[in-house]
Amino acid sequence: MKTIILLSFVFASFMATAQSLPFDFESDITTTDFVDFDGGAATVIANPQNNADNNSSMVAQIVRDLGTIWSGSKVELSSNLDFSTYNTISMKVFTTAPVGTIVKFKLEGGTIAEKDIPTTVTGQWETLTWDFSGTAPDNNTVVFMFDYGNIGDGSVTSTFLFDDVQQGKAKLSVKPTIASTSNIYPNPSSDKWTITAPKGLIKAIEVLDSQGKRLESIQNNASTISLDASAYSPGIYLVKIYDGESFSTKRLIKK
Repeated sequence: MKTIILLSFVFASFMATAQSLPFDFESDITTTDFVDFDGGAATVIANPQNNADNNSSMVAQIVRDLGTIWSGSKVELSSNLDFSTYNTISMKVFTTAPVGTIVKFKLEGGTIAEKDIPTTVTGQWETLTWDFSGTAPDNNTVVFMFDYGNIGDGSVTSTFLFDDVQQGKAKLSVKPTIASTSNIYPNPSSDKWTITAPKGLIKAIEVLDSQGKRLESIQNNASTISLDASAYSPGIYLVKIYDGESFSTKRLIKK
């Protein structure tokens, strides 16, 4: 009888701590729910950037210090994620890392899926959204990887706050825009980038530095635009590509 009671208590405790989206770190997710890997360290802390953009009391924080280029942390959910109705995952992110820092959101447990999005601001909150349309409903673990591709050094630019992780409502299927289907090569480059739109015309491009300051603007109406990279210092930049109806933001890497 004692064994049965003990097993029932353990099972009840496990069920009480099971996690599911959405979560906002106020009470649903704590530091102990995170599984850190390869140099990432996640904690749930009082919001140090509490303002109009995010007035939550508590947020999650990941500090990347040495380890690998994919260091981060993960949370296992109580059930698999289904994207048949809600096809996106979004979350608020704050960092002082340069604009264009890659945030990878990965799903594990079954048919692994992962998506990359570059940050578009620095020193303020923004909401990033990953589209997982068509992803198999067999993953039950969400993985957070910030500044993917670089090794962290434990500094403020290797520190990331995030909050309000949730699935979004399905969007109507739309035809990919010219801007979103454009290509850049070579990238990285030391002398020239070539931007092409295989299915239409590029109306204009803007080049931004890591702080979001516009460095160059080119208005054109062509399927191919050449951008001189020789005047830029080595580093990461952003390019906004306009097609007249929308724009897409992509990274430029200068060697």
